Amino acid sequence: MTIPKKFGRYEIIEVIARGGMGVIHKARDPIVDRLVALKVWSAFEPVPEARDRWLRELKRYCVLNHAKIVTAYDIGELDGSTYEAMQLLDGESLDAVIKTNRPLTLLQQIDIISQISGALQFAHEHDIVHRDVKPANIILSQYGEAKLVGLAPPVLS
Repeated sequence: MTIPKKFGRYEIIEVIARGGMGVIHKARDPIVDRLVALKVWSAFEPVPEARDRWLRELKRYCVLNHAKIVTAYDIGELDGSTYEAMQLLDGESLDAVIKTNRPLTLLQQIDIISQISGALQFAHEHDIVHRDVKPANIILSQYGEAKLVGLAPPVLS
């Protein structure tokens, strides 16, 4: 599969991850000269009410400002696909840590739970429901900081 060189204004550098709902690219936003994670959801045909609800929720998500939630910079639609440009994180998913059987101390586990619980509480206070909390959507930095990523769309059928 050929990776496009551009998606809208974003210059695609490489694929970071692929999932059932779309692809995440490492990209550059030339307007502000910033590297971003560009999530492009696959084209789908949801019922109009679900699609509208999802776009409203993405808009609310873009204004969330919390240290433990990945920062969203931009959302939009292009060529039948919805996209989100967000903070590019340097780290690895909790899922990757678990799969490699690297031990986390009890204190580290409690710290991760506390950080993500705070992020979820903040999101809920702003009427955002994550809908896809799992180890793959928790990114750990080399300094032990945990961030919540992966806002999922509501059920679309």
